[in-house]
Amino acid sequence: MAEKLDIACPSCGKGMKVPAEVVGKVIRCKACSHTFAVADPAAKPRPAVAKPAPAKAAPVKAKPVPPPAADKDAPIKFQDDAPAPTGPAKIARPFDMVEEENENPYGVTKDDLDVPRCPFCAGELDPPDTKVCLECGYNLLERKRHASKKVYETTAGDYFKHWLPAIAWIVVLLALFSLAIVSSLQMGSWLTGSFLEKDDKNPVTLQPEFYLPPFAFNLCAWVCTFFVFSIGIKFIYKRLILNWRPTEVVKKT
Repeated sequence: MAEKLDIACPSCGKGMKVPAEVVGKVIRCKACSHTFAVADPAAKPRPAVAKPAPAKAAPVKAKPVPPPAADKDAPIKFQDDAPAPTGPAKIARPFDMVEEENENPYGVTKDDLDVPRCPFCAGELDPPDTKVCLECGYNLLERKRHASKKVYETTAGDYFKHWLPAIAWIVVLLALFSLAIVSSLQMGSWLTGSFLEKDDKNPVTLQPEFYLPPFAFNLCAWVCTFFVFSIGIKFIYKRLILNWRPTEVVKKT
């Protein structure tokens, strides 16, 4: 007669007898239809797996104490003046092809930051409120750099040639002004004996009379003089005051 084993359903707990041949096989409980593997009652129970100990809480780190405030006027230290690192050595990165002995060889002081410099060439501006950099010719108002050019040196002869038209205008205006004054004084005598003189004289002053009085000629002379003066004064003002320097002659390269 086959040996029978007494087992219990792990789901509903109902006891049942099964043949010994089904040890290790999966059967179904008739009461709750639960399927389970039949264990060998002669086998030793497996040791309980120890549960991992709970992780310890991380220690609370103390808040770092802020370093004392640095002096505003103190210069920035060189790399050599900084304290040696106490932590692990620096790990070289793949793109660090060349490692210099000193990564920050330049020391910058606070005073250097207050010096006004040209935004184009970084040259010092002297005076600080200058509008054009003397080093590179950069115009700080127009925000552009003027092109450099080679010119001939301006001589005294160039100044004389530049001022000569204005000097000629001065001579012409002086001559016209003198002529207008002389004509005002001598116009009556100049018209005497001309076709403009009348046969009869003034009965009161006994002076000769004219069909066109000398005053009319004097008025025309002064009007023409002032018209020429307006043109000449403008030219003299532009040449001797506004543009008193000769035009620069650029050298051909």
